[in-house]
Amino acid sequence: MTENLPVLGVSSIDELFEGRTRDRLERDVLTRYLPRQRWFSSKARVLTGTRILDHGRLGRTALPVLTVVIVDYEGGGQERYSVPLALATGETADALSSAPSGPAMAWLDVEGRTLLIDGLAGVNHVDIPREACRPVHGRSHTTHENERHAACTQRADQAREIGHDNGSFRSPAERNSSAKS
Repeated sequence: MTENLPVLGVSSIDELFEGRTRDRLERDVLTRYLPRQRWFSSKARVLTGTRILDHGRLGRTALPVLTVVIVDYEGGGQERYSVPLALATGETADALSSAPSGPAMAWLDVEGRTLLIDGLAGVNHVDIPREACRPVHGRSHTTHENERHAACTQRADQAREIGHDNGSFRSPAERNSSAKS
């Protein structure tokens, strides 16, 4: 388990959005994770906080959970980001947790068996259903959101082409071992 990732101490992704854990997700995890991502558009601004405006499952799969996150900046101003959250376990969690600017956000459990990750980590690590890529309706979208939507759709299509569109997040070795069972 990587020492520099926070541990949220919960047993499921649903618990992330409740009480103190939600506060920690907004205050400690997202404020640390978002600015170090390549796609984060306001690296020069000082981030003062994040709030989860909304979250929900997409389609019939349990994962990913799409969150709409408000990012507040010093001196005023806000931006919205859609951040799909997913889970990784086993070899995949170990590999993702050590990547310096990778998709790892926090450990869900104290034992370090379940890793909270960005649901757009890529088809090498994540299977994502195409319906998870729907944009937020009822408002104009930033260039960032349009680019992220296009990347999401492309990755979902790639995952579907190689037969991994069931919403599970496992390494190729883990997929092969469960296919043999």
